[in-house]
Amino acid sequence: MDSIWEALRRFWFPEVSEEMERKIDQANLKNMRNISIVGLCCESVALFFTLIEWFFFPHSDTVTGLVSVGICMLLCLFGILFTGRAKQSRLSHKAILAVSLVFCALLVVWAVSASYRHYVAETQMLTFFTVSFVISCFLSFRPMHSLFLTVLGYGGLYLLIWAYDHGSRVTAINYFIFATLTFIGMLLRYSRQQEEARAQEELSYRSRHDELTGFRNRLAFREDLAGYVNVPLAAIMTDIDFFKQINDTYGHLLGDKVIGESGKYLHKLIPDGIFYRYGGDEYLILIKDSSLDALSRILSRRDGFSFLLDEEGLEVHLSFGASCGLASTTEEVMSIISDADVRLYEAKERIHKNDVHTI
Repeated sequence: MDSIWEALRRFWFPEVSEEMERKIDQANLKNMRNISIVGLCCESVALFFTLIEWFFFPHSDTVTGLVSVGICMLLCLFGILFTGRAKQSRLSHKAILAVSLVFCALLVVWAVSASYRHYVAETQMLTFFTVSFVISCFLSFRPMHSLFLTVLGYGGLYLLIWAYDHGSRVTAINYFIFATLTFIGMLLRYSRQQEEARAQEELSYRSRHDELTGFRNRLAFREDLAGYVNVPLAAIMTDIDFFKQINDTYGHLLGDKVIGESGKYLHKLIPDGIFYRYGGDEYLILIKDSSLDALSRILSRRDGFSFLLDEEGLEVHLSFGASCGLASTTEEVMSIISDADVRLYEAKERIHKNDVHTI
């Protein structure tokens, strides 16, 4: 029973990452803007012809039509203005979701009132079905929100026509089937949007991370660089001693394994670090809010830095160079990293002079 309830909970309230929510929000804002622009254009044409009708054949129905067209145009203007504002300012997911739901709910209520007016006039109720079709095809909401919009629209319209004439001109089963299909369409749209966002998220991760170590790569470093300005920063450069000889002796497959295992070793050694694969066997580790004393504690081991590949019995050594400071520009951040690189080079020179290595 618990598994059933858990499955239902995951269905109605799926867990979505912040990145995926952001991508779905972006797609919704884009489509909401396009819907608003097209709707405004269509209603402008409708307004033109309604004004002509009112001028030549003035009656109460024409005035009601003018009011309905005006309300829709205001909703479309709101959609255009909101989506434009949302692109300029970084609104939260909750804010975008709330406004999007309110926009769709108001649009549905407007469509229900327009179609009810058409029903009473014994004309086609195309307005509501067009709006529900557009929302289900172009906007993505979680299942619970989709159900809310579906019930609001189809339930509200059916209650109105039932109160008017018990729905004598509507086949209830067909109406229910159409509502169900609309809800399924909204679910499929959301599922597809999730898949697209997940694929983009995976692609973005792969483009910014190294496959062997899971560390961020140089592209990610360039994107992250500005975030290290005006914070106490420690930079550690490290690489694998005599890595070329490991590759030449044991082959590149083992060399790749050494790269991967060195990443795990560094994560355990410096758990608070932000890791980048800076070159072939060279890594950059950045630690925010770090001091010289903290850096010294990390690198104070007198027995060196090494780990053992159990299956191969190969002991792998690493050399380190470090620097710290407070950078006010990205150029100064790069200067701190360059100082760490110089110290790494000096450490490597001492190792090569003493010819201390194990393969």
